Amino acid sequence: MTQTLSWAVLVGEMLARRLAISQIAPAMFPETLPGVRATEADLAEARVRLGFELDAQHESVLREGNGWADVFAYGDILATSDLGAGPRWKRADALLAAFYEDGPATGFPPRENVYPIHVADNAVFVIDRSGPVTDGGQPVFWLSGELLGEWPSVYEYWLAGLTMLERLAARVAADAREGRV
Repeated sequence: MTQTLSWAVLVGEMLARRLAISQIAPAMFPETLPGVRATEADLAEARVRLGFELDAQHESVLREGNGWADVFAYGDILATSDLGAGPRWKRADALLAAFYEDGPATGFPPRENVYPIHVADNAVFVIDRSGPVTDGGQPVFWLSGELLGEWPSVYEYWLAGLTMLERLAARVAADAREGRV
């Protein structure tokens, strides 16, 4: 898919959907906001810690919202300060270590070619730096002991997150109407 919406629009749409769910069921889904936009200095520090360039689409997301706790009502988008350091990075690294314990799955990139961008309690989302470039971005994989999902780029991963939040909002709204929330 050719990228047609700006990252400002996509992050804004995610914010609107995330806040809508929080308004319906604040106890289940507390309000969360994206971090302040990453600066060039923030991005440069992350690149130095990691020792490589970030995926271009990933950088674009960080320039609009530098990290986001519980973004999809499931895990946290890592901020530039999390990349290569801190508790979120350690959790992501532990999940990756478990995935790679017996070596990568057939056809899956070596550990040194992936880096985490989103981490949950039992799952990590990574970018494959060695994968094919699609509309300026590289593949994203969802891992939890095994490969659970994949997208050709951060843009497609973000669109999938928006779709998931739209469906979640509809379910939460239906539950609220039925008095279950």
